[in-house]
Amino acid sequence: ETVVPISAPDDKGRVYYLAPPTLLIPQASDYFTSACGSTVYRGDALGPDYYGNFFVCEPVHNLIQRRRLIPNGATFVAERAVIEKDFLASTDPWFHGVFTTTGPDGCLYVVDFYRKFVEHPAWVAEELKSTTPWRTGEAHGRIWRIHPKNWKPETPKPNLSRAKSTELVKHLSAANGWWRDTAQRLLVERQDRSIVPALEKMIPGSARGSRAAVGGPPTATSKDSSGSSVSRDESSRGAGQRPALPAPGRLHALYTLDGLGALTPEMLLAALKASEPHIREHAVRLSEQFLAGGTRVLSSPDSSRSHRGNEVDQSRYCYGGQVAPPN
Repeated sequence: ETVVPISAPDDKGRVYYLAPPTLLIPQASDYFTSACGSTVYRGDALGPDYYGNFFVCEPVHNLIQRRRLIPNGATFVAERAVIEKDFLASTDPWFHGVFTTTGPDGCLYVVDFYRKFVEHPAWVAEELKSTTPWRTGEAHGRIWRIHPKNWKPETPKPNLSRAKSTELVKHLSAANGWWRDTAQRLLVERQDRSIVPALEKMIPGSARGSRAAVGGPPTATSKDSSGSSVSRDESSRGAGQRPALPAPGRLHALYTLDGLGALTPEMLLAALKASEPHIREHAVRLSEQFLAGGTRVLSSPDSSRSHRGNEVDQSRYCYGGQVAPPN
């Protein structure tokens, strides 16, 4: 695998702690030394400015750093959200964030190791290995829920394991990524193929899918029968036309169909014609399983070039080893 740096060229990984860390291992104290527990925030409690941001723990320096992911060709640049200040920093030397994730209520959760020592005995001086009380605080440990002031949870306590499969399909388009992921997992675990037609309807241009245009960020939310927020893209709504489903919902539908063993070349051909480039990207990835025996050819109406740094005419897609001629 190839590791592609996503930091800006002049970004050296500086961290901004509130109190100098207590270090048993000699090292630079102003830079990342123990980055871990990263996540891309996919909730709705912190607001749209935080959605899609990258959070990473730095337990030695008692802080959490936040980065914005800015598209840059085929990858991203992770730029600081605030200059010379980190998202969360503590003066408590026992605070050691080691894991972050999005919760079912849309908040950001941080797992705090909360011990006196966070270094590993294998990397300290020999005289410290047997004299340092490494397990001081082993009975502790905390989980922090981070949300705006005066925030109140709107999402009900999840009980998706008891929800009907048809209800889980609706959650594939939820505004909060936790609900989407959990709904997809449960649908794949159940292997309930009765919902295949409903999933196919979520793919624009498919035999059962909506012909509504695709594209643009969600601009409105509504509540489903369980009370969960469901994003809707209203940018292409016409008279008597329902809004197109948001891209995350369509992506989850594609991968749920794949997990059920119900994905067909025809569905992928429809997805490859979507105006949203991320739908096309994942359709190409999912098409690989059909390359050995497929012979279908797609010519896309989109003639844009160099999507995310790939100098390939987007009107030409290879499917089953054949390439459609340019339009």
